[in-house]
Amino acid sequence: GWEIGTPNGLIDRIPYNGSLVLGETTWEAALLARMKEKAKMTLKFENANFNLSENTISTQLKIKFIEKGLANYNIAIYIVEDSVVNYQTDYRLSPPDILDYVHNNTLRGAITSTWGVPISDTDISAGTEITKDFSYSLPENIDWRMNWVRLVAVITNSETKEVLQVSEKYLNTK
Repeated sequence: GWEIGTPNGLIDRIPYNGSLVLGETTWEAALLARMKEKAKMTLKFENANFNLSENTISTQLKIKFIEKGLANYNIAIYIVEDSVVNYQTDYRLSPPDILDYVHNNTLRGAITSTWGVPISDTDISAGTEITKDFSYSLPENIDWRMNWVRLVAVITNSETKEVLQVSEKYLNTK
């Protein structure tokens, strides 16, 4: 069931010892158990580029299926920025207000929808390689520091939401 309180987390959105939401003391064991499982596919960014003159991000991903893939596999791509300096409250401190807190892994947006887009309309044979291209027009007047921005790609089972593979890459800003 869903535990109340923090910190809590999920590891690849799969249950560990019968629980989906895990308390902090279980994270390491759940992660180690998950890491022992064989990957169903590989996921690699071939490129991740920021075009200043067009204000766009473009990327190409290569997926290689080690095992048979299902038609219900989705890929989602998120835009994340590190070292964002801004306000933060920490009630363990006195005073609790931190004016220049450094935030990492700050979600800035998604190139796909939240849950991603289908990789294929049909099941995928083991050994198959699929290349996917994506582009995204950035909103105007953003204050992102593009040299701190990276893309995070996540392959999930669209029915169970289980995370199957993840890859990340900082943007090429040149």
